[in-house]
Amino acid sequence: MRPIRIAFVVALGLVPLAAVAQQQRAAIASSDVLSQISMFNYQGKSSLELRPTPIVSTGGGQVDVDYKDGNARIEVTVKDLPPPSKLGPYTTYVLWALTPDGRAANQGVLGDIEGGKAKLDTQYSVSQFALIVTAEPHFAVTAPSNMIVLYNVPSKVRATESKVTSLTERSDYSRLAPIAVSKTKPPEVVGRILGCDRGRGWC
Repeated sequence: MRPIRIAFVVALGLVPLAAVAQQQRAAIASSDVLSQISMFNYQGKSSLELRPTPIVSTGGGQVDVDYKDGNARIEVTVKDLPPPSKLGPYTTYVLWALTPDGRAANQGVLGDIEGGKAKLDTQYSVSQFALIVTAEPHFAVTAPSNMIVLYNVPSKVRATESKVTSLTERSDYSRLAPIAVSKTKPPEVVGRILGCDRGRGWC
């Protein structure tokens, strides 16, 4: 499974070689970060800040949450994020909603390989959750990485507050490394690793 994931990322040209060397020096967010994250049971309109963890020297954002009729509308703006490749084998940032039972739901992508600023409007049909932003190798991840870069803190909140205690599943990409791809025949090499079969017409 590990070679497939690696090949997928390399095939898209998303993992700079320099990132692999840099990721060895990057700090991985520990469980201590989770214990600092507040979870809110929303009622009506609230505003939050997104505060950077020690992993990034810059970055931050604002969040507006409007909960009514069993649905939360979430509007997020972030700025000054470093290029995700500077943190390791990552290409983008993803917003996650964390629920009391330790699950995390991918709410969408914030930014691209250049970092900087981004906006995201999304909806979530749960009243109680926390928000974090993580660096990820691609947009379609189903569990947050250990690389938490931003987390929510209250600003003007109409909600009861508790603390995040755990996540049932997290991904560690610290060992992710590129594979050698032939410049003469990269599609065939990558295709075989990914399980593609050009003879069947679906690759």
